[in-house]
Amino acid sequence: MSSFISSSTKTSEAAKSKLAELGLSREILERAIQEGLFQFKKVTKLHPVTAGGSRAWEEVNASLREQLLQTQAGWNMSHEKGLTLTFNKSLGVNIVVTSGDRHTGIKEGFPKTKNTKGASTQNYVGVNYSLFGDDEDVVSIFQEKIDKTETWVLLYHIDTALKQVRFELSLPSGMSGSNGKIRIDSWEQRIIFNPVPFNSDVTPTDKPEFNEDISFDVTKKVE
Repeated sequence: MSSFISSSTKTSEAAKSKLAELGLSREILERAIQEGLFQFKKVTKLHPVTAGGSRAWEEVNASLREQLLQTQAGWNMSHEKGLTLTFNKSLGVNIVVTSGDRHTGIKEGFPKTKNTKGASTQNYVGVNYSLFGDDEDVVSIFQEKIDKTETWVLLYHIDTALKQVRFELSLPSGMSGSNGKIRIDSWEQRIIFNPVPFNSDVTPTDKPEFNEDISFDVTKKVE
């Protein structure tokens, strides 16, 4: 496993090069995390206890897509069989957003996805081919459509004690667990970024209206 540390002021050359290869940048990912944090902080005690996490996850996805679609560089999105995905066929890149445990964003840590998955998901995880959702079943929807596609995970952890959001863009390589409950916990590569503090200022942007060029497929979740 290799790790690239990305500074908040100057991205390391190794991380910057890898991000460029994936059609991404630190600024795009950091902005998505900031907007997710903004929605998390809007939740009050009157909301359901799961509202903060759900709103953050939804907004990180929305912000990431907004920024990437505006680049006109071949990015697209889909929601098929319970999986929320942002992808670029020409680059051979899939991106899945999910929350991670407290080790997320720590160089010496061994992070795992926060939520457990059913045992059947093990059949869809490989060294360079892992597809999974934040609260949904893992489904390999591109296995026959795209060869040699890498699925990267935008993994984040909202730390209310330290008042920061740690995040990384990592390439999964395996899952483990017991009693039919598993988590993604092995990573081929990790690009780790400086945390976003709770007092980070961000003004959410208006989400764009999608035109006919954006195909957004929705299918029923597989039980």
